[in-house]
Amino acid sequence: MSAARLRLWILLTMVAFISLLGFQLARTHWSNNCDPQLARFTAMQSDPAVSERPAAAAVDVEIDQPDNGWLVCTDTKIDLYLVGADNHAIYQDYKSHLGADGWAAVAPGTDPHFELYEKNTRHGRWSASVFEQLFWVEVSISDYGGPVQTP
Repeated sequence: MSAARLRLWILLTMVAFISLLGFQLARTHWSNNCDPQLARFTAMQSDPAVSERPAAAAVDVEIDQPDNGWLVCTDTKIDLYLVGADNHAIYQDYKSHLGADGWAAVAPGTDPHFELYEKNTRHGRWSASVFEQLFWVEVSISDYGGPVQTP
């Protein structure tokens, strides 16, 4: 490999790394403008609907998605996947947790394997959808009505 090609290869690699780093820094800065200090995300994480787990759930996976939109403010979202021997018991138990913690069912009883809830907080309006799947229960909690601050 000639010296000119090697220098070009090193230069292009450096430009790629610097571009990726700059993109991530700009994205983080923009995200902090949408949800300063991650206040909405922290409030959502402290809600009992996120921290409580049904007794029948043997395994639970939590996927946190704070507001990290690029050039737009997006919704904060937390997904929970609960797995156990009796998915229907997990589903019913989680629905009772939501009802006890101040969540209101939007259209109760329309589908035996799906329920949609809403909750108004000082950080905005939150929604929670609870799906009973074949092998797990999926819960998706999102903040779609918070006080968004667009830079």
